[in-house]
Amino acid sequence: MDKLKKNIDQLVAGKVLNDIHKIVNEEDKKEIQEKHWSVIISVLIGVAVVVIVVLTILG
Repeated sequence: MDKLKKNIDQLVAGKVLNDIHKIVNEEDKKEIQEKHWSVIISVLIGVAVVVIVVLTILG
Protein backbone atom coordinates (compact mmCIF):
# COMPACT_ATOMS: atom_id res chain seq x y z
CA MET A 1 0.00 0.00 0.00
CA ASP A 2 2.84 2.38 0.88
CA LYS A 3 4.51 1.62 -2.45
CA LEU A 4 1.30 2.49 -4.31
CA LYS A 5 0.98 5.79 -2.42
CA LYS A 6 4.63 6.60 -3.17
CA ASN A 7 4.08 5.93 -6.89
CA ILE A 8 0.98 8.14 -6.92
CA ASP A 9 2.92 10.91 -5.16
CA GLN A 10 5.68 10.65 -7.77
CA LEU A 11 3.14 10.77 -10.62
CA VAL A 12 1.47 13.85 -9.12
CA ALA A 13 4.85 15.56 -8.58
CA GLY A 14 5.84 14.73 -12.17
CA LYS A 15 2.56 16.15 -13.49
CA VAL A 16 2.99 19.35 -11.47
CA LEU A 17 6.56 19.80 -12.75
CA ASN A 18 5.38 19.16 -16.30
CA ASP A 19 2.63 21.78 -15.94
CA ILE A 20 5.14 24.29 -14.56
CA HIS A 21 7.43 23.66 -17.55
CA LYS A 22 4.51 24.19 -19.95
CA ILE A 23 3.57 27.47 -18.25
CA VAL A 24 7.20 28.69 -18.33
CA ASN A 25 7.49 27.75 -22.02
CA GLU A 26 4.27 29.64 -22.83
CA GLU A 27 5.59 32.73 -21.00
CA ASP A 28 8.88 32.50 -22.95
CA LYS A 29 6.98 32.29 -26.24
CA LYS A 30 4.92 35.37 -25.31
CA GLU A 31 8.08 37.30 -24.39
CA ILE A 32 9.76 36.31 -27.65
CA GLN A 33 6.68 37.39 -29.63
CA GLU A 34 6.52 40.71 -27.77
CA LYS A 35 10.23 41.32 -28.48
CA HIS A 36 9.64 40.32 -32.10
CA TRP A 37 6.85 42.92 -32.40
CA SER A 38 8.86 45.62 -30.66
CA VAL A 39 11.72 45.04 -33.12
CA ILE A 40 9.31 45.23 -36.10
CA ILE A 41 7.75 48.44 -34.73
CA SER A 42 11.20 49.97 -34.14
CA VAL A 43 12.24 49.16 -37.70
CA LEU A 44 9.01 50.64 -39.11
CA ILE A 45 9.49 53.82 -37.08
CA GLY A 46 13.10 54.03 -38.31
CA VAL A 47 12.02 53.62 -41.93
CA ALA A 48 9.28 56.24 -41.49
CA VAL A 49 11.79 58.74 -40.04
CA VAL A 50 14.21 58.13 -42.92
CA VAL A 51 11.40 58.59 -45.50
CA ILE A 52 10.25 61.83 -43.82
CA VAL A 53 13.82 63.19 -43.73
CA VAL A 54 14.45 62.27 -47.38
CA LEU A 55 11.13 63.83 -48.47
CA THR A 56 11.92 66.96 -46.45
CA ILE A 57 15.35 67.27 -48.09
CA LEU A 58 13.96 66.62 -51.60
CA GLY A 59 10.86 68.77 -51.06
